[in-house]
Amino acid sequence: MTYLKGCIVLCLLGVIGFISPVNAATEVSAKTSIDTTITVNESVNINTATAELLALKLTGIGIKRAQAIVEYRRDNGLFQSAEQLQSIKGISAAIVEKNLDRIRF
Repeated sequence: MTYLKGCIVLCLLGVIGFISPVNAATEVSAKTSIDTTITVNESVNINTATAELLALKLTGIGIKRAQAIVEYRRDNGLFQSAEQLQSIKGISAAIVEKNLDRIRF
């Protein structure tokens, strides 16, 4: 009977070892990268988005420029056009043009 219990315990340990945390981490990582890819291609409301969201969704806009967008919006009111972004240091007409399909109000 003790021998049988030992075999059952070893079998259970083998099954538990087979379902490893590495497999679970790989699955989570794959889902995360897919979700990020989908999110990046969506548009963003430049009048309500956080700096982090702006940096994620707008091409050529890093966190510092995104923070400048939020500060400009706070100091000057809501954006009425995408071209107003050019009033912010470091944001050129080319950057605005690249993001026209991503920007909404």
